[in-house]
Amino acid sequence: MKAKRFVFFFVILVLIIAVLWLLNDKFKVISFGGPKTPGYHYTIGEFKKEDLGIFDRKTGKTIYLGMKKEEVDKILGKGEEVNDMVKMHEYPGKLQIKYRLDQVCAIRIGDDTDGDRYLTPRNISKQNNQGEVKVAYGNPSSDNNEIVDYFLNKDNETYRLIDSLPSDRDKRTTTFIIDFTYGEGNKLNIYIMDYLFAQTFQ
Repeated sequence: MKAKRFVFFFVILVLIIAVLWLLNDKFKVISFGGPKTPGYHYTIGEFKKEDLGIFDRKTGKTIYLGMKKEEVDKILGKGEEVNDMVKMHEYPGKLQIKYRLDQVCAIRIGDDTDGDRYLTPRNISKQNNQGEVKVAYGNPSSDNNEIVDYFLNKDNETYRLIDSLPSDRDKRTTTFIIDFTYGEGNKLNIYIMDYLFAQTFQ
């Protein structure tokens, strides 16, 4: 009798722990410390709005294209404008963001960006090679020994992978590029940007 009662209470305890774990995974009520990871569930070869962002492991937040500067500053702190031609804003950990009309139009993880802090929502960081990028994202729109690019076209709220960039100038703000560029020493730069920025740096 005691054994059955023990088994019953043990099963109940396990079920309670499982439910609490699932609820915490969704609502993040309990923090277990350490760097956070993206909770983005994706399908290889398919794309969503979440792909047009960079995840910050320190805050557990994602910075997206289209986000207002005020929102970004609340998450990362106030950035400093880099004094160069592109005029991006640099944030802690040397993440760089370009604004157009006070909204994010490009995000850059560069050679000197904190690779342990910032990564894509598909867990790709500066440490990943081209093969690992393709495993996470699928077949690219364009690639060679140095570059792996994904071109996305937005139609309403649907993002579709396209083979080439459009010639229609009106589509430059509804076409997006996820760019992985490998430089000297196989150092990775990650750009997430709209096509207008890719053409004009503005």
